[in-house]
Amino acid sequence: MYYPLSKKKIVEVVKESFADFKHGKFRKMNLGKEVIPEKQVQSGILHELIVASMSLIKGFREGKQKHDKDIVFIKNNKFSLDVKTSTNPERIAGNRLTAGRTDYVNPSGYFLCVNFDPFLKGIKLQKPKLRKIRFGWIDASKWKPQSGRGQAATLSSETLQSLELLFKQD
Repeated sequence: MYYPLSKKKIVEVVKESFADFKHGKFRKMNLGKEVIPEKQVQSGILHELIVASMSLIKGFREGKQKHDKDIVFIKNNKFSLDVKTSTNPERIAGNRLTAGRTDYVNPSGYFLCVNFDPFLKGIKLQKPKLRKIRFGWIDASKWKPQSGRGQAATLSSETLQSLELLFKQD
């Protein structure tokens, strides 16, 4: 599969973003010590760090409008991509819009999927650990919306396995 960034560069950017996440600091408070947000918030922080880091690469920029992917490849929008981060060791979730085309967005496209262990509150603090980095094309039809009025969408394990595994740590 051709993509304008090498697999090595994608992994490097995610690992650097994850290192920044692990060493996050808010004035005098450290992420994982004095500040331990909920898992969803940690996932959001990592997502934003990856997007910001990738947008610094020449030819890429951060998505700014509703119809943009998270990271836009300026020369050819086909290579723009969305980033999904998850504290679940195996699964990746999207929002309901991921499961169908809208006036604003075509959810089919390249996805960078990152699974990690978050900081956990408790007697013994868990250190975050990068688990998996997967990359590839996902068609909108592969996302299954949550039944009822829920806002989540999920991918089958078969779809996730069809993505290229760029990094795995047990």
